[in-house]
Amino acid sequence: MGRARRRAVPMVESVGPTPERLRHDRVEPVATAEAGAVAHVVRTPFALDRYHACGLLAPGDPRENARRYDAGCRLRDSWALAGLEPKVVGSYTPVGRGGRRFGIAAPQGPGRVDAYRAWQAAVRAVGPVASSEVVEACCLGNAVGGAVRLEILRRGLAVLAAHYGL
Repeated sequence: MGRARRRAVPMVESVGPTPERLRHDRVEPVATAEAGAVAHVVRTPFALDRYHACGLLAPGDPRENARRYDAGCRLRDSWALAGLEPKVVGSYTPVGRGGRRFGIAAPQGPGRVDAYRAWQAAVRAVGPVASSEVVEACCLGNAVGGAVRLEILRRGLAVLAAHYGL
């Protein structure tokens, strides 16, 4: 008995993002150094952006979805202005013991202090039940896992939007 012959499978030159990926994220083609090669870059790295794009912040109500998204973006802006985002290189200055929440220390400088107080007031307005989900999705950019935590995030963002007067 002889060996069975195998057919050669044709190679696909360029594989783009799947339809499922395009439904969840904004993907843009970017030219690479190789001639004719195209890479696809995801432009919605934050979970809050993905939830907004999918309409998960307020299913069935686009206006409320946008309102909750705006509240989350405003919290993210306060987070960034206060200088609370994770540092690439650590600081050698000592960290104080008081005023810590979510493993961060209060920033220095007048503009940063005001932004930190605004962020702190917003997180306090959300309350202890939903604050971890709101900070996780809006500030840290991580997805909240599960349907229950997503519902807690929705309610927390609704309270946050009311706090900001949106």
